[in-house]
Amino acid sequence: MPANSYYDILGVARDASADEIKKAFRKLAMQYHPDRNSSKEAEDKFKEVNEAYAVLSDPEKRRQYDMFGAEGFQQRFDRDDIFRNFDFGSIFEEMGLGGRGRGGFDFSSIFGGRGRGGGGGARRGGFNPFGQGGAPQGPVAGRDIEMEVTVGFHEAYHGGERSLDISGPDGPETISVKIPRGIKSGQTLRVRGKGHPGGHGGPRGDLRLKVSVADHPRYKVTGHDIEMDVEVALTDVVLGGTATVETPDGQEHSVRIPAGTQAGTRIRMRDMGMPMKGGHGDLFARVVVRTPKELDAEQRGHFEALRASGL
Repeated sequence: MPANSYYDILGVARDASADEIKKAFRKLAMQYHPDRNSSKEAEDKFKEVNEAYAVLSDPEKRRQYDMFGAEGFQQRFDRDDIFRNFDFGSIFEEMGLGGRGRGGFDFSSIFGGRGRGGGGGARRGGFNPFGQGGAPQGPVAGRDIEMEVTVGFHEAYHGGERSLDISGPDGPETISVKIPRGIKSGQTLRVRGKGHPGGHGGPRGDLRLKVSVADHPRYKVTGHDIEMDVEVALTDVVLGGTATVETPDGQEHSVRIPAGTQAGTRIRMRDMGMPMKGGHGDLFARVVVRTPKELDAEQRGHFEALRASGL
């Protein structure tokens, strides 16, 4: 695609009206059309002018271009998408210019096609805007649309359905998306038939949602495992005891704290991590020692005696 913006190529402002865009295009087309200018520079300029007009004269393509910018638009539309169903031949004939290879000029070569009757049609990798006799050839699948979606930790853990407001090729709409249990960041959800429309009877593309699982203040996910902190009393890590762990399913479980447990020790709780095919990952409870902030006189005396004993 051209390095300059489509507006710059046509020499119009971003808020130009449809009539202003059409007028600018006709002026440049008359200047660079191969029937009037056979130089290589003119041919390149002619391609850019036609591409810019194919986008800016189409309200939906122009909206997408303004929304995503040149780089984002290029990721979503290729040359097939841009010129699909656009009959430059008729436009040029109305202007009194060659439009379908007349006078020895082959438009398929200008637009990067395989030549008239070469079987390229409007399929990807073989673009021919006019086809044989100006008729589009063959069904073309619509392009996919890629978006990002963030799901909460518990939403990823339990799964469910999410309503999403999207701005697709047909404008804003609300869709329902199933969130599988145990989904991880980086995975992609595919919603069939919510991409760009196909051409010439071809199927619509899909909507691909790249998932990011939001951080949780208590639970940290690594693969299918979960790590969390659990506070343990100072006396329990020294003498041994138990601690209560609340797992992501809302249940409370008692875990044994062996005597002499060090701060930072991870206690494995098997099959209590993220859901996965065939079961769950593990949950690791990381020991955080709960140090008393205030002591009464008797408690302080005990600690001073312990310190005096060398502990």
